Amino acid sequence: MLQTEKIRQIKKSPVFILILGILAMLPPLAIDMYLPSFLDIARDLDVNAEKVQNTLALFTLGFAAGQLFWGPVADSFGRKPVILIGTLIFAATALFLTEVDNIHDFLWLRFIQGFFGAASAVVLGALLRDLFSKNYFSKMMSMIMLVSMIAPLLAPFIGGYLAKFFHWHSIFYVLAFFGILSCLLVLWKIPESHAHEKRVPFSLRVVLRNFASLLRVKAVVGYVLCGGFSFAGMFSFLTSGSIVYIDIYGIAPENFGYFFVMNMTVLIAF
Repeated sequence: MLQTEKIRQIKKSPVFILILGILAMLPPLAIDMYLPSFLDIARDLDVNAEKVQNTLALFTLGFAAGQLFWGPVADSFGRKPVILIGTLIFAATALFLTEVDNIHDFLWLRFIQGFFGAASAVVLGALLRDLFSKNYFSKMMSMIMLVSMIAPLLAPFIGGYLAKFFHWHSIFYVLAFFGILSCLLVLWKIPESHAHEKRVPFSLRVVLRNFASLLRVKAVVGYVLCGGFSFAGMFSFLTSGSIVYIDIYGIAPENFGYFFVMNMTVLIAF
C-alpha cells in the first residue's frame, strides 16, 4: 500500500513529467546537436565529411538494434535498472567521444552510444503504460512526444553556438551532463513500475521467435516499411544537410539551426 501511494503521488508531480521529458530529449539531442560540427570534426580527425556522416548512420543503427534488445530486457529485469544502465553508458560514451583522435573509434563509440541511448527511449513507453490508465497514458505520451519534437528543433542552435564559442567537444560534454543528470533524477524520483510477479525470464530464443512471428504479419511488415522509408528520407537530410548548407552555401555553423528549423517546419506541416 505504501508503494502504491508513493507511486500515486509521484505521478501527480511536475518533476516526474520533467524527468520523463529530459529522458525523451536525449536521443534527438545526440542526433541533431552535432550536425553543425560535421566539417569541424572532419578537419580535426583528418577525414572527409562523408566519413563523419557515417557516425550518424552508426548511431542510428545502434539505436535501432538497442530498441529490439532493451524492451525484452526491461520485461525481465524491470524498467528502472534498464533506464539507469542505458543513460549512464550513454553519458560515459559522450565523454569518451571527446578523447578520440581517429574516425574509427568515433564510429564505434557512436554505435555504442546509440545502442545504450535506445534504452530510455524504448522503456519510457512501457513505464508510462505500467503507471497510467489508457486515456491518461495517451495524454502523457502526447506531452512526451511534444518535448521530443521540440528538442531536435533546438539542438542545431545549441550545437552551432557551442561549436562557435567553445569546441565541438563541448557538445558531447553537454550530452554527458544531461545523461548523468537523468541518472540522478531517475534514482531520486522514478519508481520501479514493473512488479516482480509480472516479469518473465529472459530468453533470447523466445524473443527472436516473437519477432519472427511479427514479420509473418503482412500489416506489420507494411507499416514497418512505410515508417522505414519515411525516416530514410529524413535521415538523408540529417546526414547531408549541414554539409550542403555550411560547405557548399557558406552558411555559418551557428546559423545552420535557422535553416534546419525551416526544413523541419515544412516536414511537420506536411
